[in-house]
Amino acid sequence: MFRRIDDFVTIWTEELKKTREVLARVPAAALKAPGAPHRDLGRLGWHLLETCVELPSHLGLAVPGPKIANGFIAEPVPGDPAAIDAAYGVSATALAELVKRWNDAELEAVVEMYGERWTKGYALFALVVHQAHHRGQMALLLRQAGVQPTDVYGPTREGWAKYGLEAPAV
Repeated sequence: MFRRIDDFVTIWTEELKKTREVLARVPAAALKAPGAPHRDLGRLGWHLLETCVELPSHLGLAVPGPKIANGFIAEPVPGDPAAIDAAYGVSATALAELVKRWNDAELEAVVEMYGERWTKGYALFALVVHQAHHRGQMALLLRQAGVQPTDVYGPTREGWAKYGLEAPAV
């Protein structure tokens, strides 16, 4: 849970960069991987944007982005991964700027979230870990689509070479 605005902004800014690195890896040909009935790479990317707009609305923040209806983006997933990344970048950056207008005490305010009562600080924490969760899913789907995922919290199998090391045996 966040108790300081500066802590959220610092972490969110880093997480935003990591998310955009993952989104930048998605080739147009892999947007529909793995396919129905599962969320594909395009839908997961769109969902990251969706939560940047939808969740903060419960906190009184009007994050610019696509129209949300019944908790979901009303528009279909674009066929261009760059469009998903660009829209995510705008909304995620705007979210940090809106939170900067709060003071630390605002993070202790309790709001109704998905049938529960959360502090605003906890809701922002949930948003951060939610993004990390779906980035992990996207990394797996990228690998399955033949695309090397990015190093996020540590090196990928291929990323060890940047450190002059061999990947650990699995």
